[in-house]
Amino acid sequence: MRYDSLFSTTARTRIRLIATPRRYLLLAAALLSTGLLFWLARSPDQYPGLSRPSNDSQMRLSSNNDSPPTSAALGVARKLYMLTLPARNDRRIRMERLRKALGLQWTYVDGLQSTNELTQKIWEWVLRVRNEEPVTLSDDDPSYGHPPPGRVRFSWPDRIDQLALSSTPIDFWSDTVWSTPATVFNPTPYRPTGCAMDNYRILDFSAELPEHLILTRARIACWYSHLSVIHSIANNREKDLDSAYVILEDDIDMEKDAAERLKIIWTSLPRDWDMVFLGHCWADEKKNPPLPIMSLDSASSGFYEGPTSFHSNASHRINRLHPSNQPKCTHAYAVSKRGARRLLIYLRYPPFAYSRAIDQAISRLIEIGKITSYTVVPSLVIQTKEDHSDISPGTGGGWPERLADGVLTGKPLRDSE
Repeated sequence: MRYDSLFSTTARTRIRLIATPRRYLLLAAALLSTGLLFWLARSPDQYPGLSRPSNDSQMRLSSNNDSPPTSAALGVARKLYMLTLPARNDRRIRMERLRKALGLQWTYVDGLQSTNELTQKIWEWVLRVRNEEPVTLSDDDPSYGHPPPGRVRFSWPDRIDQLALSSTPIDFWSDTVWSTPATVFNPTPYRPTGCAMDNYRILDFSAELPEHLILTRARIACWYSHLSVIHSIANNREKDLDSAYVILEDDIDMEKDAAERLKIIWTSLPRDWDMVFLGHCWADEKKNPPLPIMSLDSASSGFYEGPTSFHSNASHRINRLHPSNQPKCTHAYAVSKRGARRLLIYLRYPPFAYSRAIDQAISRLIEIGKITSYTVVPSLVIQTKEDHSDISPGTGGGWPERLADGVLTGKPLRDSE
């Protein structure tokens, strides 16, 4: 071929490329955009061996570097997360009122719907873990000391501290002899199932079993939603293991001066903490003596026990940090990054995973010393109980605690209350 012919061919090709119809350029741009969207849509709940939940359970989380604590994050946390269900727009409206009134910033997280196929798979997976070998024995089982063939003692995962204090990524599902829910195909219809107690004592279902001890799909969805946020915190890029993150649910109210109160009592929080309950229910959290309060102004000179300006409201109540007893409810709690990593290791571990309501599980971990936790008493955050619960019948119970001067609920308490 002559060079001038080759040049002409090349030139004609370039001319044709330049003259490509606009619709082809638009098509190429659309394909590029679609690929970019698929890449961006990869979320923390995409784990090896597990199909992605449907859109209504996807979370909008960021695992990038977090900013230092600000008043927009209650003065002590690097980030706030608000768990909500897409269908509960009524709650979203109230939470926006609360957020704007307090000048807070939080990330809304779409929780897993109880009707999602994944909750059915996890329930079926729980049954398989309970019924198939290896079957674990709780420490109060008569044969615990001499387990029969095919059975194993209940034991917690190894290397907890080593993994929690490292920078090694922690997967959502535990890599053990038990497979993940991704292996569950054509699950059987849900039937009422008893929760586990203690470490792994399974309750047989009966009509007399209290509702809060029944393992429902709603409780499975709640566990998954909280664990997804905890997983994101545990694997973010923050190197400070004491950095704090707050997880909230969408049926709450707060004290108007919650951030100011938290900043004061936070100075008494020991290092190596895992959790702090900003609100609790169904437990005597005054059982353990409170920690001394260190004044922000005199943090370098010692402990401070007297009143400060923020105690001048109608209630004269002083919030204190108590070592946790058996706190229930997960409507408002803080975790350190180290605590998130510890919680993830325990809460993902078969057969403890999804064995009961998540607040019962966390309470158990606190009771046996696996998680170091503190509780704010009186609560700075309460459940409003204004509408039906997505977990339990009715409004979710009658825990009576009130706020001194909440944003959304009631009038200030009298001095005697």
